[in-house]
Amino acid sequence: MAGLNETERHRFIRTFFKLRDLSFAELAREHAVAASTVSSIAAGRGRSERLECAIASAIGLSHAELWPERQSNKLSERRAR
Repeated sequence: MAGLNETERHRFIRTFFKLRDLSFAELAREHAVAASTVSSIAAGRGRSERLECAIASAIGLSHAELWPERQSNKLSERRAR
């Protein structure tokens, strides 16, 4: 998903959710959060690795595939320790 901006990624996620007959509300219930929280995470307006992983898994991707730019941040954090 490299090269997608946050708006494009959000559209991509929503499209795959629709294709798989899923909704942000369903995922939110499974993880005891509001549907708006899931939508915000998918749109890039918030961050939660737990929900990002759940979103990626729901559409058959890994966290690294859906948010590749965040992986370089993890490597930097690990090196700083």
